[in-house]
This record gives sequence, C-alpha cells and structure tokens, in this order.
Amino acid sequence: MALSADALVQYRGDWKVRELPAAVDVLYKGAYVTINTAGYVDPAADAAGSVALGVVAEQADNSAGSAGDIRVKVNVPSGLGEILAVVAGMAQTDVNRVVYMTDDELLTTTDPGNTIPFGRITEFQSATRVWVAVANQVSTIQTQ
Repeated sequence: MALSADALVQYRGDWKVRELPAAVDVLYKGAYVTINTAGYVDPAADAAGSVALGVVAEQADNSAGSAGDIRVKVNVPSGLGEILAVVAGMAQTDVNRVVYMTDDELLTTTDPGNTIPFGRITEFQSATRVWVAVANQVSTIQTQ
C-alpha cells in the first residue's frame, strides 16, 4: 500500500531539510523516499539501484511535469535522525535489525528483493511501532 495523502511522522534527533529534484510523481508529506538511478527523488519502492534518502517534509506534486521540473523538500538525517515507524510483528529482540522499504509508507525486516535498507531499529515501542535510525546512504549501515 502506498500513500494517497500526507502522513504524520514523529522525528527525534538531528535532521536537516534538503531541496532536491523530484521524479514524475506525487510525493506526499511523510513519505519515505529514495534517490532513483536517474538522480531524482522518488517515493520509496523496492527498485533496483535506488538509495534510501529520508522523509518528505512538504508535499510536492510533479505528476503533470517532467523529472526535475520541481524540487521537493526532504528531511534527511544530519547525524542520528530517527523516526517512529509502523512495522508489523515487532518485539524487543528486533532492536538493531535492519528495516527495508517496501513502499513510501511501509517498512519490513525482511528484504523484499533489492536490498535497499532504510535504517536500523533503535528502540522497541510496541508490536507495531519502533524507532528507526534512518540511513540516507546505503553505505552507512550494514545489512545482516
């Protein structure tokens, strides 16, 4: 399931806003995003060659334009930046596990195929909510 409206995201830690060229899509506030192989910000998906980036700060609609016609504001970690994420089936033993993107609102601890990690679980909150340290470059985390 992908976002069809803006979503509320809880943040903690160090974040900065970057304005980057948007792909041809609607990027909803609160959406997890990647940089695609062409260098544009895309809603997160299990797409080969994409790199985890962060979370959309303000909605940007480039659905009627060409890639790069508009820029999108993205919250990216500038140190230890964490979000409170919805991930099903969590337990205290999941702390330190890598989470992967399945789309712009869902994360999973199971690699969906293209090994695009979004971050690592830092704190257990409930069976459906965990704090995730967001990695805005694949090289900043190690998969297990």
